[in-house]
Amino acid sequence: MTHDRVQEILGWYDHENRGVRTNLARILMHGRL
Repeated sequence: MTHDRVQEILGWYDHENRGVRTNLARILMHGRL
């Protein structure tokens, strides 16, 4: 995934705490889902 796409998806989770978003970003940047 591209960095821009990851940022877009993380924007959907603004209500979550930082730890959740950090882990989600790690998963998304790891490779294909």
